[in-house]
Amino acid sequence: MTLDVPVAKDADPDTSGVESPLESEATELIPAAPPRSSPARVRRSMPPNDEAPPRPSSLVDRVGADATAPSPAPRRSAPRPAPVATAARPTASRAPLIIGGALLLVTVAVLFPIPSTQRLDVELVPTRKAEPKTPAGVFGTLKVPSGTRVDQGAVIATLDVSKLKADRDELKATVARLESAAAKTSSKTNPAVLKKARLAVAKANQELAKAKAVAAKRRDDSKAQQDVAKKEAALEQAQRVAESADGNQKAKAMRAEAAQVKQRAAALDKQLERANIVAPATGVFELEAVPPAGAQFDDGTPFGRILDSTLLVKGAPADAVDPVLITPDRRIPLFAVDRKPEGLTVPFEGNVKPGPAKLEIPKGYRPWPMVLLAR
Repeated sequence: MTLDVPVAKDADPDTSGVESPLESEATELIPAAPPRSSPARVRRSMPPNDEAPPRPSSLVDRVGADATAPSPAPRRSAPRPAPVATAARPTASRAPLIIGGALLLVTVAVLFPIPSTQRLDVELVPTRKAEPKTPAGVFGTLKVPSGTRVDQGAVIATLDVSKLKADRDELKATVARLESAAAKTSSKTNPAVLKKARLAVAKANQELAKAKAVAAKRRDDSKAQQDVAKKEAALEQAQRVAESADGNQKAKAMRAEAAQVKQRAAALDKQLERANIVAPATGVFELEAVPPAGAQFDDGTPFGRILDSTLLVKGAPADAVDPVLITPDRRIPLFAVDRKPEGLTVPFEGNVKPGPAKLEIPKGYRPWPMVLLAR
């Protein structure tokens, strides 16, 4: 069996005449160490006519074969070749890519703009419209809570009318009693007695007139003056008797007293009708604090206030187009109908309350990087 092993010779001009001891013998070139993951094997070629040596059949045969086999020639490890330095990639090759990406972004930003907006800090200011007044009386119940929209004439609160009702009922009972007594007195009148009493009054008047005529002629006569005084007393007595006999006169007096009591009861009825605090105008009712039960009011005492149904957006530009008011829970678009001579307004309803807020104003379309940076 022969080994096909190539022989390496150096063609050095300085050592061409000297024969190296290594050149006299056949040397085996050992290839460079392959990677550890896949170690290379040394392949030996064998002539086709030669037969492979028989394998030892037992351990003894293996030991004998190892003893008789010639020792292999010493191997020399060939020096590893120096690593080849890879050429560094030029950084200049990335410059066109970066420039192209930047140009692409600029082109996209210019060709595809997005809506731009501006947010401003504004103040929602209420406008006072009217002031409810209370009638004289005691506070009773609050009918409308603060912050509720009311119409003109709506009842906001009521007064305690229990005492007024008691006084009115008592006066009405007095009127009924007087009218009943007058009717009863009229029914008990005796026409004959009344006629006699009236004749007595007429006679007393005639006698008094005669006595006065005599006294006028006798001014110095004291007896004539005394006679006049007696006739006057007699006339008064006759009139009292006639009045007592005339039940119609008593009934008339009772009816006159009943009329006065009726007037007082009617005044209490008007107080009961006015025992409510009503809204003088349409708007939003606001009350700082609810009065305690039993609080006494004088006539005309202010009771809260009525605000306009819209809030003025203080700080909004006069030329704002399609603004949007931003509240903590929603966005409220404002239109041309919300613009009034005093400025931009927003409906005073829902969760829209006086105080600070945000107003968003469209600014057209701009490149999206500028919009994002502005936010």
